[in-house]
Amino acid sequence: DTPYEGGFYFFDINFNNQYPMAPPKVDFCTLNSNVRFNPNLYKCGKVCLSILGTWSGPGWTSVMNLITVLIDLQSLMNDNPIQNEPGYEKRHWKTDEHSASYRTLVAYHNLTVAQFQMMDKTPPGFECFKEIMERRFLKNTDFYEKWRSFMMPIEGTQFVSRYAGMRTIIHT
Repeated sequence: DTPYEGGFYFFDINFNNQYPMAPPKVDFCTLNSNVRFNPNLYKCGKVCLSILGTWSGPGWTSVMNLITVLIDLQSLMNDNPIQNEPGYEKRHWKTDEHSASYRTLVAYHNLTVAQFQMMDKTPPGFECFKEIMERRFLKNTDFYEKWRSFMMPIEGTQFVSRYAGMRTIIHT
């Protein structure tokens, strides 16, 4: 029950020769130039997590493994994704309205990009998941009805997030 519900989020995880002494390289592959799904997931595919060495904070240790990486990635996809922005507590846009706007944009693009676009243009290397995605999509009719109920009242409304310069007019 987050704005990421039902989305297909792809990550390319590569383990180098220094693993487990060094973290794997992780690239975000659910990309669209108009969407930044999370402050830690860049439009260019960069994933910012301290354990990956791409951000300051507690770093990788040899006791960490793929499960550690997956749990950290999953924890990013929470109900209020803007709170992952470093310094969020001190930002001028830390308001319920701004958080709600960003969350609505993420939820909208979760359907248009992370579902529809990913099924239509599955990233290279992830085509093996296409059939699973299609089956899951067809089974999720309750989700789509819930989504339409949420989005119908805001049809045609433009949502803007000062964070990451996202701007979208909602179409259902």
